[in-house]
Amino acid sequence: MDPAVRKELDTLLLMVGNWKDDKIRIAGGEDGWEFLAKDLFGEIEESVFPYLRRMLECMYITKEECAEFTNQCFQQVERLAEHLKPVNTNGEVKR
Repeated sequence: MDPAVRKELDTLLLMVGNWKDDKIRIAGGEDGWEFLAKDLFGEIEESVFPYLRRMLECMYITKEECAEFTNQCFQQVERLAEHLKPVNTNGEVKR
């Protein structure tokens, strides 16, 4: 992969991480903020995936590189969802 493309992907992933961190800051200490994980996914889907798809169409990245990057984005959503899971008063995650 071209170093400029790698840098662009790294920048996009940093942006997604910043969005995740922002949503963590927004969430209060109480339960009920789980919807923020869906919001993050929506932002990725709306802002990042079209750009990623275009990079793939222009052959700047391979299908494998696209899949790897997509997986890294989904990991950010999963980390946020895990962080926002409601917790019982005894410290256990509610199911």
